[in-house]
Amino acid sequence: MRILILGGTGMLGSECRELLGRRHEIIAPPRDALDIVSWDQVIENLQEISPEIILNCAAFADVDGCEENEFAVRKINVEGPRNLAQGAARFGSKLIHISSDYVFDGQKTVPQPYFEDDLVRPLSAYGKSKAESETAVRENSPNYIILRTGWLYSKGGSNFIKSILSVAMKKSTKVLKVVDDQFGSPTWAYRIAHQIETLLNHGGRGTYHATSEGFCSRFEWAAFVLKKLGLKVPIEACSTEEFPRPAMRPVNSILENRLLKKQGINVMRDWKEDLNEFLDLFGEALMREASGA
Repeated sequence: MRILILGGTGMLGSECRELLGRRHEIIAPPRDALDIVSWDQVIENLQEISPEIILNCAAFADVDGCEENEFAVRKINVEGPRNLAQGAARFGSKLIHISSDYVFDGQKTVPQPYFEDDLVRPLSAYGKSKAESETAVRENSPNYIILRTGWLYSKGGSNFIKSILSVAMKKSTKVLKVVDDQFGSPTWAYRIAHQIETLLNHGGRGTYHATSEGFCSRFEWAAFVLKKLGLKVPIEACSTEEFPRPAMRPVNSILENRLLKKQGINVMRDWKEDLNEFLDLFGEALMREASGA
């Protein structure tokens, strides 16, 4: 298949380019060649490329930054997906749109997960934009997949693991404080790329959840990483209130991959299993990067 990837240099986009590129023709133009906010660029590129699949990994993903840049957020996270959905409908392409756990308010009691048909009630500007992007896709494209995920990590891009290591590797760090009242499922972007390929192979349609199996707090996630990498930095649990951020985060970001399981196409693994493999492969390189070596 010919797959057009938007946001191909980000965490998930990079993994999708690498994995899907083994069996499919991948086109991943830079933003200056195809800016999803530009209707003309979207239509011109779709007409020229004729992709069977449009994979939208592009987003304004700085959650705190979204609070202060509402105009840009709406342009990129809502108008962009709407343009892609309308373009996909015009040229008969299937649209895969990446969404987020942040469309939910996180008020379910842990460990109750969120299901695909639960009511969306976002807390932040980022979450609101992702919820609106889903509506834009559903209303404008007859052939789509909306894939909600969260707590992504990868060897590239900015993510929680890199943030933890950047603090832990500083000589001035005496104790590492991490919140223990936010819960979710650390999810390897590489595994999501596999899940996307599986969805394509089985003709998936509709809204899916795709995160690692199991869940933990951010504190447990950080402690797992430090222990696995042999870093003897003292780690201390704290509350979200102790670290106020511009954007509200859901307390509960646990998603259940119910539809994937119902259709027998869930390839997501336990979060500890994937994280263990990821750190075996890239842990040393990530520590060197964090220390500036």
